[in-house]
Amino acid sequence: MKTYKGATLVGSLIAITILTITIVPLLNLQATIAKARFFLQYDNTANLLSTEGIEVIRGISLNNLNSLTSGTYAVDYKTSNIDSTNISNCSTSNLDRSCALDKNTNSGYIRVNSSDAVFYRFVKIDTFNDRVKVSSTVVVKNPRSSQNRVYTTFTELFKF
Repeated sequence: MKTYKGATLVGSLIAITILTITIVPLLNLQATIAKARFFLQYDNTANLLSTEGIEVIRGISLNNLNSLTSGTYAVDYKTSNIDSTNISNCSTSNLDRSCALDKNTNSGYIRVNSSDAVFYRFVKIDTFNDRVKVSSTVVVKNPRSSQNRVYTTFTELFKF
C-alpha cells in the first residue's frame, strides 16, 4: 500500500472548510435571534405603554368627560389631572425630554427628563361636541441606530 504525502493535510483542510461552512451560519442565526428577542421585548413594552396611555385618559374622563381639552399631553400611570402636563412640542419627529419615560424598578414606568431614555409617550386629545378622540403614541428610540419605532393606539370616548 502506498501512502501519499500531504493526504492528512488535505483531509484536515477539507474538514475545517466543511466545519466552517456549517458553523458560521449557525452563529449568525444565533446573533439574529438575540437581536429579534431584544426588539420583541421593546415591541411588547411599547404596545403596553400605548394602551396604558389610553387607559389613563379613560380613567380621568370617568369623572367628567367635559374636563378633557384638546392638546398633546405627557401622561404617567399616576396622572390624575392632565391640565398640568400639556406639551405641545412632542411628536414622532420631535422627541422632547418632557415625554420621555424611564423604568423605575419600584413603581413601574415614570416620566423623566433624561436624554438617554428609550421610550417616549404622549397622548393627543381632540374634543368634539359629542365625543373625544384620544390617540396614545409611544416612540421606541433605538440606541444602536437612528430608526425609531412608533406605536399608536386610538379610541373614542362619547359624551352622554
